[in-house]
Amino acid sequence: MGWAGFWLHALAQMNSFLFDSFSEMIEELPVKAVLLAADAQRRMLEDDIANKRLQPGGDVHSILTFCDFLAVTSCGEEVSCPPLPVEHCAFYRKIIQKLVEAGELPYDAQEQFDLCFSEALFRALTSPAYLEAHAKTARFQEQTLFYY
Repeated sequence: MGWAGFWLHALAQMNSFLFDSFSEMIEELPVKAVLLAADAQRRMLEDDIANKRLQPGGDVHSILTFCDFLAVTSCGEEVSCPPLPVEHCAFYRKIIQKLVEAGELPYDAQEQFDLCFSEALFRALTSPAYLEAHAKTARFQEQTLFYY
């Protein structure tokens, strides 16, 4: 592995660590502190991107999107979400539900997130990359069944 590969691997590891750290922090906070912490996290990530300490995309994009969603919906405004990693959505949904139950977000924030997530999930499941991978898996399963 050359230096470029090493740095790409290191960035991928940092992105994964970033989401894990963010989710642990948010989950351990009292519900009343989540919106402020998410706003602070958003500002730090934006500063890191602006100063080239982080690359946009991946987990950084996911966290920024979630923090933006919280900020906009807490003001009672409607928002649409770009696709988020499916594995992050369950965590985000749980946090939004806690915030709605505590009165920190309006009731329709949960519905907005569910709508955004269902659209993102549909786009992910109908993307050419997903469909091609699914077709390969189906062909493999058909060939494997033939031998049994």
